[in-house]
Amino acid sequence: MRKRNFYVNGNESLKLLSIIFIIFLCSCTSQPNYNGGNMDQAVKDFDELDNGASIWNEAVDYYHNKNYSAALEKVNKYLEIKNCNKEQAYLMRGQIDHEIGNYTDCISDMSEVITLNSSKSTAFVLRGNSYHSLGNLTAACEDWQRATDLGSEAAKNNMNSFCK
Repeated sequence: MRKRNFYVNGNESLKLLSIIFIIFLCSCTSQPNYNGGNMDQAVKDFDELDNGASIWNEAVDYYHNKNYSAALEKVNKYLEIKNCNKEQAYLMRGQIDHEIGNYTDCISDMSEVITLNSSKSTAFVLRGNSYHSLGNLTAACEDWQRATDLGSEAAKNNMNSFCK
């Protein structure tokens, strides 16, 4: 069973209660004062405190339910968090881009993943798949070869099927 965040799937009142609690704590310390009604800043600060876990969990749920536009929105919001896992976020955003046919955006996101982690075979496979979808077989085969070298069976199958 997958562990879930406590305020995902409609329990927004618990999230709001957490935000109110943080506002209360901040009013008792030298932290920023939210009494002026800056709820947007309070929400942003809360997201920073949990490193965007609530946003990430929502993105994952939307993705698994094939609600790609909502998932994309959440991943983009997650990427705004200072200490987010950028490799993970770019990988998911690239997967979403590929699913909805935004192959150029997928290539860009997979290039970001590869910059962050050059041994991530999944990024080479997905970027290769996007190159293939755009008709660039040379670039696709190069990425699939790199992923094959990193141990990817999917890339090896693609190489055998398309790169003769």
